[in-house]
Amino acid sequence: MFTRNKIIIIILLLAMAVLASGFADSAEARRSSRSRSYSSRSYSSSHSSYSKSSKSLWGKRSGGGIFGSSQSKAKSSSGYSKKSYSGTSSQKNSAGYSKKSPAKTTSQKSSSGYSKKSYSGTSSQKSSAGYGKKSPANTATQKSSSGYSKSSKNRNTQNFNRRSSFDTGISKSNNKRTSKSSLAAYKAQNSKFSKPASKPSNNYKKSKIYQEARPRSKAGYDDYYENRNHYYINHDWRAPNWAYYSRPSFGMWDAMFWWMILDNYNRRDYAYSAYHHANDPGYQEWHREAESLARDNAELRAELNGLDREVAGFSGPRDPGYLPDDVPAEVALSADVIAAKNKEKPVLRWATASKLGNYQAFADIVKEFVPNIDIKTVNTAGSMENLRLLLTGAVDAAMVQSDAFDIYLKQFPNKRLFSEQAEIFPEVVQMIVNRKSGIDSVKDIDSDNILYIGPKNSGTSLTWKGFCYQDEKYSRIKTENLSYAEALKRVNSNPNAAMIFVASLNSELIKSADALAARSDNLKLVPVDDWDFNDAKDSNGNTIYHFVDIPEGTYPNLQRGMLWGTNKVETLAVKAILVVRSEWVHKYGAPVMDTLSFGIIQAKPMMLRRINGQNLR
Repeated sequence: MFTRNKIIIIILLLAMAVLASGFADSAEARRSSRSRSYSSRSYSSSHSSYSKSSKSLWGKRSGGGIFGSSQSKAKSSSGYSKKSYSGTSSQKNSAGYSKKSPAKTTSQKSSSGYSKKSYSGTSSQKSSAGYGKKSPANTATQKSSSGYSKSSKNRNTQNFNRRSSFDTGISKSNNKRTSKSSLAAYKAQNSKFSKPASKPSNNYKKSKIYQEARPRSKAGYDDYYENRNHYYINHDWRAPNWAYYSRPSFGMWDAMFWWMILDNYNRRDYAYSAYHHANDPGYQEWHREAESLARDNAELRAELNGLDREVAGFSGPRDPGYLPDDVPAEVALSADVIAAKNKEKPVLRWATASKLGNYQAFADIVKEFVPNIDIKTVNTAGSMENLRLLLTGAVDAAMVQSDAFDIYLKQFPNKRLFSEQAEIFPEVVQMIVNRKSGIDSVKDIDSDNILYIGPKNSGTSLTWKGFCYQDEKYSRIKTENLSYAEALKRVNSNPNAAMIFVASLNSELIKSADALAARSDNLKLVPVDDWDFNDAKDSNGNTIYHFVDIPEGTYPNLQRGMLWGTNKVETLAVKAILVVRSEWVHKYGAPVMDTLSFGIIQAKPMMLRRINGQNLR
């Protein structure tokens, strides 16, 4: 009996020991988790920390980074999901056709500048952002160039009379309130110390630690102290009372960093900080203060002696850029140093294309709205070079055609880019043929024809390469790289010739083509309507192509019908995408990314006005 009870007691004691160990492990895990979460919560870019505008702008496409999600497109019962120019999906009925409504319709322009039909009874409302919104119940019916009807929902239309959807007065008021709060936090923090802060030396900006600190645009002193305190709480450290008998900072260093190092001198990586920075004037000043306070403080004396013993045991070259792995530069540096860093403009290296193209024009417009970001544009040959520069880290952002991602990965399957992506404006695939060619669609081109696909490495040649990847039948078509002007002359004189080019509507080239068609009567615009491309997606699940309609009368001579009037032309479009490396976003954080998003949101409608031949303002 005694033996059995003894065994039971031993088992209970073992169980209690296991539970205690589990609780200890759990507590340690929680502490470890809190420590790890510091960088992601305070200095990295968690999705929840961004503004609604940023989430809306970057969340529609996935680049494998912070934002974005794959958007599934619903198919109709006929197996297709068709896009109107505005980007809304349309559906056919079970017979493959959509019924026309007897209601009278009126022609309107979408935010992209192309015509679409809507019920005459629709009412337009303005949102608080200054954009007109259509009721989602309103639908319209259009007839494609193939002769069948399609139905699409009206997209929200934008009122471009206002440059900004943000109220300037509210913004200024918020800035004043933020500045006042920041200054109050700074004064309150410094008032805790017996002595004033020590100023850093003149060359502190050359420090590797300073250079690694991430600017946080519009972040104030209150943000600094909140993030710093959050770090120390998650590391289970609290400043000793004697720290406040000294200064809040020493040179470029925040005083709390060195008091925390002192309290953890038995950690080798922490003690290394004192070894590597032994010659730093700020560290030396802190050490003298600690020596002075230790004269009447035995506990402090013991810790300081312990740190000095550890430092004496180290040898080898000193690294002035050293910090323990779990200490961000933003914690080690003083509030004044971080404030100076915040005033520096984050640099965004942005690859465009040619100096006179739309990609460069868009970057220039964005610059107007983000004076707090130093945008440096880089002119390139186009999308493929831009992707290469992004992957190598030579640029931080770039304009890229939506079909370029898929093509690049097919050529370089092991090259992955983690990025944020935003759709900026459409680029339409436009095909011009000789009226005597017998070509009424891209699907009619055969081995007897010659197709000019633009200059080598142009966006047009890139899009054609994508066509060939999607369907090998296009690889059998005879093509030639040629300047657009020369190609236009050849198509005009050769019944077997055709050309494509990818550009926004109303480009100078197609205007000249329409003028030539008026004189010679030899040219026409035909559909690029291969529906096999409808479901093409890139590796991140983004739609590559969109079907659009070039409205009747856009190019009066190129769209002229056999007898009278002009025909609507159905074609494919790709999107001009702004790509930003996720690494850049993590480096500068949510405030800077929100600033960039603001500029892009303001610039997009102005860019659409530009590509549709309207005044920008």
